[in-house]
Amino acid sequence: MAQSISVYTPLAYVFVVITALIIFSEDVRKLLKLKTSKEILSTLHQRGSVGDNTWTKFLTQEKQVEFELNTIAQEANELKAEWANTLFQTAQEIALNQGLRKRLADTQKLKEDYQEQFDKVQKRTLEELTK
Repeated sequence: MAQSISVYTPLAYVFVVITALIIFSEDVRKLLKLKTSKEILSTLHQRGSVGDNTWTKFLTQEKQVEFELNTIAQEANELKAEWANTLFQTAQEIALNQGLRKRLADTQKLKEDYQEQFDKVQKRTLEELTK
């Protein structure tokens, strides 16, 4: 019996790939954050501000993320040669875009908070001037 193929089948694959890229972008974001934090944590560890246990946990987590990313890269290259590079670039772009969206949303909230503060001060000032 022939397998039925739906019109939505290619669309389903696209959603699976997009979902995987979003999840993968979180790993890329986590690795980038670990890399930037490593210098700071290393300095704190050398000064004795951070214990050996914390440093070991950090290194273990870093190795786990790197292992996971290497595994994903190997699987991607098995699907199509040199596809891991495209995957990493796309995931990094997604992670950066998500960060920009978050900062933009935070900026909008700050703007609203400052506007609220400004309105309160302006109202108080007008009340004091009209007394």
